[in-house]
Amino acid sequence: MKWTAALVLAAAGYITSSVTASPLPVPTYIPPIAPVYGAVEVDEVPPAPALLFTSEFPSELTAGSKLELAWEGGDGRGVEVYFIPRWARQREYEQVPIAPNTTASALVWHVPKLADYPAGTNMYVCVAEAQLTSSIIGVKDGSEGPGSTWWDLSPPLALV
Repeated sequence: MKWTAALVLAAAGYITSSVTASPLPVPTYIPPIAPVYGAVEVDEVPPAPALLFTSEFPSELTAGSKLELAWEGGDGRGVEVYFIPRWARQREYEQVPIAPNTTASALVWHVPKLADYPAGTNMYVCVAEAQLTSSIIGVKDGSEGPGSTWWDLSPPLALV
């Protein structure tokens, strides 16, 4: 046991003295490393046009009616269109899919029936890049207009 401890201490002393005795040379030039996005440099990836609704929203939604939704922009890889129902004392918000993944730029939405939601429900309609929608819920609540370049949210629409 004593012999093993002495050997370990001797080895540690040798390693320490050899490391401190011969430092590694410091290079005089370090080439810059370009950030990459996949196989393409980040600076070369053109920004996608902002994703925006082009349809005009009414001040309220008539239950059971149809509403034409149209949008433009995005990266062209598909969008998700959904609505978020909101009512008084609601604790959790859910995205209700209208079109889970589409490359279309317009669709007709069949507005839910009045009996499907409590009185006083407001609807928010959203279009978002398909791969990015998991973090959007609750963001820009009650606001209208573009939230970013990758999603757009309608104003609150009362369900009547």
